[in-house]
Amino acid sequence: GARDVEMTQDVVATLAAEPPATETALAAALLKDADRARTTMWAWVSAPAGTTTDTLHIAFEDYEGRCVAETSVATFDAKGAHPSGASRRARCEQTAMRERTRRSRVIARLPLAAGDLGDTWSVALAVRGETRVYLDSVVFKVDSLRLRAKPLDGAAQHVDSVVPGLSTGSENTWSVARTATGLAFDRDIAAKEEWARYRLRFAVPLDATFQLDGAWPTFEVLLAPPKTPDNPYGRAWTYAHAPMAYFRGVRRALP
Repeated sequence: GARDVEMTQDVVATLAAEPPATETALAAALLKDADRARTTMWAWVSAPAGTTTDTLHIAFEDYEGRCVAETSVATFDAKGAHPSGASRRARCEQTAMRERTRRSRVIARLPLAAGDLGDTWSVALAVRGETRVYLDSVVFKVDSLRLRAKPLDGAAQHVDSVVPGLSTGSENTWSVARTATGLAFDRDIAAKEEWARYRLRFAVPLDATFQLDGAWPTFEVLLAPPKTPDNPYGRAWTYAHAPMAYFRGVRRALP
């Protein structure tokens, strides 16, 4: 099938260096782009002056920690290098994808239950699934996300979006500290109407300074009610929370 392939701009067509130096230069150029890759393939070949054959080296790495090195004889001519003969494969140690693999390890998995359709909001939200903690993010793998409109006046509620995030603070004073890209909705829900989506994924990026053990998952429902003198911007919110001690005891670190 079709695959998207990107060539990093830092790798030049020809590197005049001995094989060990060439391998090091290629790996260094790929490191920053490997942060967002699922698989990296890089190759190099050495052709000392006056030679017509040498060895072609190809390394395949993926974000799950696998690494396979393939070598084959290459023949050189005016048009470049051409593999010839049978290739040999062997396991290898990751280079370009090593840090990407490290950060993709799951530190903790926690069951996720935020909100209930019986909550007394104009639009109640119930989220069920699993939370996965990584070094640089928290990922909500949502099995189901369900909304139910329960307005006191019986009018339809216009839901703009649902935004997952992490909140910090106390029972009396708290705020949403980090957010993921939200789920666009932009439609009316009639009174007592329910709406659901399944198998969703939301990633909340984190930096090293964020204290996860004092945070908890929050799902914010952004509403767009009619504008009034008391609400000139036509904005309102409802929330679904997991317990405040949700991440207690979880350390965002790897050996």
